[in-house]
Amino acid sequence: MPATALWASLNEAVLVSHHMWMLFETVDCILSPMLSSAPLAIGSFPSDHGDMKQHFERMTAFAPLASLANVSGFPALTLPFGTDAAGLPLPIQLMAPIGREPLLLSLATCLEAEERWQHRFPIADFAA
Repeated sequence: MPATALWASLNEAVLVSHHMWMLFETVDCILSPMLSSAPLAIGSFPSDHGDMKQHFERMTAFAPLASLANVSGFPALTLPFGTDAAGLPLPIQLMAPIGREPLLLSLATCLEAEERWQHRFPIADFAA
């Protein structure tokens, strides 16, 4: 990666972090869907083709808000909440300001208690 592209990427990450700080002045936590579509089959994102730019673009399109947490450095977690029509778990993402990890864990504990995922297992279709 050329130094100018790296510098531009770092500047963009700082800008994203700044906007996140401003947002967290008005909210305690962000709850969002983790995926832009239903869960995909294992192997849907092969990375052995050598084109990491294409791989990153596909992953970002599939889980657009994951990169927001990754780039900004704000704590986030993902957990299952609800299912799709096929019975597959649908993930949500919780994100909080830096230093508010206890809030994230507390919210996740409440949501897990409501959904009771520890007592449910998705059905695998090995014939597919």
